[in-house]
Amino acid sequence: MTLPNPFPYIDTSEDYNPAIRLFGNRLISEQTILEYTAEFLAVAFSEKEIGSETTWDTLPSLESLQVWPSNQPLKYKPPIKLNLKLFAFFGVSRIDGKHEVHEQHYRHLIKKLENSMTFNRGSTDQVLAYLDDFLQGFQGAGFNRTWCAQTFYPISPRLLTQETIWNETKANAPSTKPATWYYALENFAKYFSRTKRNFMAR
Repeated sequence: MTLPNPFPYIDTSEDYNPAIRLFGNRLISEQTILEYTAEFLAVAFSEKEIGSETTWDTLPSLESLQVWPSNQPLKYKPPIKLNLKLFAFFGVSRIDGKHEVHEQHYRHLIKKLENSMTFNRGSTDQVLAYLDDFLQGFQGAGFNRTWCAQTFYPISPRLLTQETIWNETKANAPSTKPATWYYALENFAKYFSRTKRNFMAR
């Protein structure tokens, strides 16, 4: 009996470690149990598709699985929610990971929120401080990371987000420095990465 091919694919010609050959490189020491839980729940609750025919909110039906084409992978896509993460984690993220376009957009979000608030008691600053504290209470992992690479406690499907890594090298180089937040989003693949690390099924 031979061991199955690992997923994601790794070259096993020189590494015969049975654990790596059985489970691949999905489990890494830097990730916490909370992050594995959040990733597992993201797989369960995110939109999924086989090929490009049908999309499911949770898991495909048994009938769909029984006629699953062998050359079509099952894909899932948890949301990124950069605005939510920026608002929740920008204030508590690493100082050296804060780019000026992040700060500009953070201030823009605060202004937008202030303009949409109506309340009977308290000040805008108080309400924003309460909201800030409330969302920071759901900070689950990645305290020493950039705000976009941090993870919420997975207490609700709405807090299941992809870990996104900010490409500091590109963003800080004079020739490729983004002028605005929207320019960074339009050139997402240049400034952000969702696939820099292998997380479980990714």
